[in-house]
Amino acid sequence: MGSRIRRPARFHAIVLIGFATAIAALTTLVGRVPLPVALTIAVIGGSGGPVVAGGLSSLVAASLPDTAHGRGYAWDAATYNAASVVGPAVVAAVATLFSASTSGYLLAAAATGAGVLIFGVSTRPVDHNDRTPAFGTDLVSGFVTVWRRPVLRAVTAASCLAYLGLGGLTITAVLAARQWGSATQGVCS
Repeated sequence: MGSRIRRPARFHAIVLIGFATAIAALTTLVGRVPLPVALTIAVIGGSGGPVVAGGLSSLVAASLPDTAHGRGYAWDAATYNAASVVGPAVVAAVATLFSASTSGYLLAAAATGAGVLIFGVSTRPVDHNDRTPAFGTDLVSGFVTVWRRPVLRAVTAASCLAYLGLGGLTITAVLAARQWGSATQGVCS
């Protein structure tokens, strides 16, 4: 969807800030509102996950000359992988030293910061004058392509399941710690 918008960096920024808002809302509201409300917030906020988990990489091609794409994608992959290792460690350390809520708000602040940084990225405007298919046609075409190619279908399904697990990990860890206790306070009965 971001590639169909004239200023994709701004689209990504808005989605990131929406993602951050959902993280902050869940950090504040989980356990205080009915489960369906929390799940609705999680689903709406989580729908921005693909932007966070890879959609930003699409901005590399739009912001670099053609001759620099390879190097740009290499740096993007390296920083993405480093962040996927360092990020959870930092959040776990903050949760251990302070609280789960503090780590949740730190995640929200990081996503907000990313949105602010991306908003200012200068990319070449996308010209869609040569494209005639409507969004719905493109969407159906994409689903058909994924369905007809077994490897693509398997990778897509595996990625969706993996990110479902990763998305639930933060909330599950907080709820499990609350239910089971902590190493410093002993196990709750």
